[in-house]
Amino acid sequence: MPIEQRQHLILVFGDTRTDQRTVKAREILDELIKQDLWFLPRRSKHLKPGAELLFYQSGTGVVALATLRGTCDVVNADRALLQRLGIYYLTTKLILANVRNFRRPIPLRPLVHDLTFVTNKEYWGHSLRFTPRAISAKDYDRIIQSGRKLGSQGSLRARS
Repeated sequence: MPIEQRQHLILVFGDTRTDQRTVKAREILDELIKQDLWFLPRRSKHLKPGAELLFYQSGTGVVALATLRGTCDVVNADRALLQRLGIYYLTTKLILANVRNFRRPIPLRPLVHDLTFVTNKEYWGHSLRFTPRAISAKDYDRIIQSGRKLGSQGSLRARS
């Protein structure tokens, strides 16, 4: 499917606080994507197999990408993993493919004026408040190109 016809989404995540500790966003990302999984609090009409996903870590930038293979409801077997990460409210499981970590996060702040999904350029963080956030193929490409400029062609690496 041509990139213009695919869906493009940003998934936003951050640290999670439990009664016992704060689970760092990077720990959550690493634990979930090594299993080719991600979780969301609700279903979305944007979640179709083949969708291109960007993972935005709050306060850091875009840290990974993946392709959506499919979705399903969270089952009891998933709950132990989620609870270990301090997450209790998620109901939708995403099955991922082609997961890639960025060597360096891609900051969005320098791109804000060129990203069409950011409607309020002054308070651009508001555009990331709801996840998943649909974005255009052009915005997706701008973010990826920015990442390549940060680290040249080596800015993407396959996860180990």
